[in-house]
Amino acid sequence: MEQRRAERKWADVRAFDASDLAAWLEQAPAVAGWFARLIGKLPPEGYATLAEWWENWSAASRPNISPALVLAGRQGDADRIGDWAKQAPSHYYVRGDTREEAIAFVAASALNSDDTWGATLLARALVVKTADAWTALVGNTSPLVLIRDFDADASPLVATNRGHHVVTPLHINADTGGNGITQQVGPRRNGPSPG
Repeated sequence: MEQRRAERKWADVRAFDASDLAAWLEQAPAVAGWFARLIGKLPPEGYATLAEWWENWSAASRPNISPALVLAGRQGDADRIGDWAKQAPSHYYVRGDTREEAIAFVAASALNSDDTWGATLLARALVVKTADAWTALVGNTSPLVLIRDFDADASPLVATNRGHHVVTPLHINADTGGNGITQQVGPRRNGPSPG
């Protein structure tokens, strides 16, 4: 290591053993999922990290959609997500024109944050696509931020009782039944704002 440090190509050179990496990956399950895909190991199917989800969603247009565009004029709501993320595990909803736009608002809020909560949320947030993946992830002992993106019934209470934050993205007309925000993520329309 000293020889590599002497080359002055890097600010520092450190060595980590498998135990160090395993402990670190256990603390950041979203990163563990990314790493497992990177090295060719298949994680449980039915979910994506929030960063992966954003990368796919934002690439739907050219140029790619930026977090700043999604958050335009809505920094107060982004800050509310940050305040919620710093609290004890609970259920939170975000309503948008579509469920995807509500998830995009959560992702953009984390990506655009200057506070550490944004990086923490990105390291722990998983967009869950199936009820089977939900059941498997709720049993995880490391605290997660689970973002529901499926229609089957799954109680957020079970997840929050096990130490996970839960986000339910909803269509603008859906019943909320909890703490959260109503967010028009798409372009502003004429007439009153829905939230």
